[in-house]
Amino acid sequence: MTLDEYAKHMAKTYPVVWIDGVPWRTTRRMLEPLAAPHTMKPVDRTKVRQAIRETGALLARWNDAWDTAPGEWWWLCADDPNYDVEKFPSSRGRRDVRAGLRRCEVQQVDIHWMANRGYEPYAAAMNRYGSQPKSRESFAAGIMEMDMAGSEWWACLVDGEPASWAHLIVVENTAYLSGSKSDPKHYKARPNNAMCYVLTKKYLCNRGIKYITDGVRVLLHETQFQDFLEDMGYRRIYCPLRVELSPLAALAIGSGLGRWGRYVGLGKLAPARLAQLQAAMRLVQVARACRAPAQAQPAAAQAQPARGREAADDPAAPGSEGDVGD
Repeated sequence: MTLDEYAKHMAKTYPVVWIDGVPWRTTRRMLEPLAAPHTMKPVDRTKVRQAIRETGALLARWNDAWDTAPGEWWWLCADDPNYDVEKFPSSRGRRDVRAGLRRCEVQQVDIHWMANRGYEPYAAAMNRYGSQPKSRESFAAGIMEMDMAGSEWWACLVDGEPASWAHLIVVENTAYLSGSKSDPKHYKARPNNAMCYVLTKKYLCNRGIKYITDGVRVLLHETQFQDFLEDMGYRRIYCPLRVELSPLAALAIGSGLGRWGRYVGLGKLAPARLAQLQAAMRLVQVARACRAPAQAQPAAAQAQPARGREAADDPAAPGSEGDVGD
């Protein structure tokens, strides 16, 4: 799928504006580019401010360099064209992949397979989170709405039963890990490990994709899934964060409400808004730390130590890790 096709598809759901030939979308009142992060060049902030006014966004977030020296902002990616289990930094990661491959069957499936057979892992995962799953009919309809050229689906079966699935969006030479669900009753078979390994190797080694990404750094909460991916040979690709605030966001951040709001009960009255404000404050702090120019580093110099945590579900959609919500 081309970038133009991707932008047209996203425009069905989100406001999309173009800045110097690059499409940007607004989601949860945050403006961000749809172009792959490694393609981004310095942006005219005057045009970004104009786009913020046009879309009603509270802030804009982007990067304008790629694979720089370690810093406060990164995308989590797999980009080794010779990706292989033997190269994983974690012995546990290697062991779990091998165990998963022995017990699981991994296959690429079409959207109709997903709509018909993907419900059980989804419903089991939602129940595990304590959330009410959609009906089977609503789930199938939602899957079919994602029918577009670059939308690709993978499934992992244990004894012929769907145990997990993943959704990827391929735009030009970049693959975004957009979502996944897995059934907890199959965790011992390591379906997440088997599926992640097979699809990552397929895209990098056989299809020549530049990288697969799970999105950007998560700021306000722990994420076992990103730790899991680092065990699976993914790495942090550092880049400077750039942020532009709307006047309203600048006023809210400058007021200090994010620091003392919980002491006056804002955390109970409007927890989502307080979390949104705190995330925006953290983004500004990270952006300020990124102002110094960084030098590109070889990939080997940026390898991250594995954390050795359990695999989890649900990678975020591209660039939408949920730190700044509507």
